[in-house]
Amino acid sequence: DPGWLLAGGDEDPLATTMLTGGWDGPRVLPPTDLPWSVWRPTLLLWGSLALLVFLSGILLATVVHPQWARHELLPYPLARFVGELTARAPGSSVPIVLRSKLFWLAVGFVLFVHALNGLNAWQIPFIVFPRNFPAFLNARVLLPDAVAVNAPMAWAVFIPQLFFAVIGLSFFLRTEVSLSLGLVGAAYLAMASFMYANGQAVEYNVAGAGNSNLVVFGAWFAGAVVVLYVGRGYYAAVLRGMLGLPRAAETPPTVIWAARGLLLCAILATGLLVQAGLDWIIAVPLVLLVLMVLMMIARINAETGAFLLLPEWYPAAILLAVAGDAALGPTGYLLAGMVSAILVGEPTEAVTAMTANGLRMIDRAAETDDADSPIPHPAPPPTRLPRTPLAMLAAAAIAFAVLLIVVLTIQYNQGLNLDDKWATNVFPSRVPDVASKLVEELSARQQLDQSTAAQGWERLALLRPRPGALGWISLGAVLVLACAYARLRFAWWPLHPVVFMVMGTHPAMHLHYSFLLGWAIKASVVRLGGVRAARTVEPLMVGLIVGDILAMLIWALIGAAYYLSTGLYPPRIGTMLST
Repeated sequence: DPGWLLAGGDEDPLATTMLTGGWDGPRVLPPTDLPWSVWRPTLLLWGSLALLVFLSGILLATVVHPQWARHELLPYPLARFVGELTARAPGSSVPIVLRSKLFWLAVGFVLFVHALNGLNAWQIPFIVFPRNFPAFLNARVLLPDAVAVNAPMAWAVFIPQLFFAVIGLSFFLRTEVSLSLGLVGAAYLAMASFMYANGQAVEYNVAGAGNSNLVVFGAWFAGAVVVLYVGRGYYAAVLRGMLGLPRAAETPPTVIWAARGLLLCAILATGLLVQAGLDWIIAVPLVLLVLMVLMMIARINAETGAFLLLPEWYPAAILLAVAGDAALGPTGYLLAGMVSAILVGEPTEAVTAMTANGLRMIDRAAETDDADSPIPHPAPPPTRLPRTPLAMLAAAAIAFAVLLIVVLTIQYNQGLNLDDKWATNVFPSRVPDVASKLVEELSARQQLDQSTAAQGWERLALLRPRPGALGWISLGAVLVLACAYARLRFAWWPLHPVVFMVMGTHPAMHLHYSFLLGWAIKASVVRLGGVRAARTVEPLMVGLIVGDILAMLIWALIGAAYYLSTGLYPPRIGTMLST
């Protein structure tokens, strides 16, 4: 058993049945009594693969950080926010923002709002402060019925939602970035209207490569091309250093070793997949696409501050669209789809973004005069950056082991929360549903046996891209490249290419009104009072973010205490990033 599925996909009374239904014995089932022998192949495959990808993400961020931070001067809005939150006046141990009345006013207001809404969620009737406005759904009649009804994410355009943390964060973004993130809904409707007007329905299928998902992939791919092109001199120097050739003197040795480690991790991950049964000609592009997802999440975050990102496309779905049904085959798709779903299916907390922001904060702490803040920061003792990736990997391995034991112990005693339809039904069924349809279609065309038997280079003879796939990918790529060119060519150009990279994705469609409101506030403040007024308002915006975080933590602790004392799940309370 290579470990793709627990117990090889068979029903096991202890390993699988109890995992879903829970233990009904007279005592709590301790960790030592869990079926670890059955779990061993699965943990060896997925645990090793997860740690390799995690380390790859750390090393990838280490490689690109000098180019992004020192050559391209990306703003790193999240790192800047932390700097604003912790900045201290000379000789003071208290952050400056804590002395601001505007900060405490914002924190108090946000906590008050979430307290009211939380009480109502706990069935304690009180005043409700609305943060979404479904009444605006009636505005759909102003647009063609096809767009309003059939476009998968069109409903989010007609239900404005407010997230205090997003409003606060958008104040720290460049105006073209916050405006672009705020216009995501309008851009999505424009694309949907164009498609419907030309007889094309908007298809959303993350695992099966719907046309809207292919457009987003094309945008991400073009974004990756732009990133590599802009830093081509730096990356070429890194490549020469990896090979032991002469390189630019300013290329840090740390980056060279990080690049070598990244290459080694990619090779090991590919070899692990091949050993487990995935054809090498599928495993190689699959690993490259996973790394592209991690790199672009970090890039979008470092350049725009968007902290909740979903690609809304699976690497396996892209391979299926570009290679075709027969070339990939149901087995190849199923295995690649499992890798895609587990590793980058929901990469909202990508390690590359965290590492990149962490490295930027190390840089800021070492600077004697921060360019983003008028407050000088004393330089701490030199930080040994070469040790950072190893320290993070060690922390990840320990956390992985501890959480694995805790989560499995809870699940084997309590069973799965089957009320969570997303985690137990919708998300796990995406890949198997597409694989099942793939078997049916290949059988109908009498290609199933040929597709299943093909190995290695033989798959190239079966290469047939799905109809229209390359066109949709090209559309997304052209939109990003044209926007990037216009941004460099024309000073008045108002949009950032990120608008096409997140267009139609769930997080962006939920958050776009908050980004638009934050942009409007900042633009108004700067226009009326200039940069000095914007600096005065910054503590208020920091307070909105901190208030959202505190409310989330407070209600999470209350919910955890309730669960531990009663064994029941607490009600869902919308705080920072939930509705």
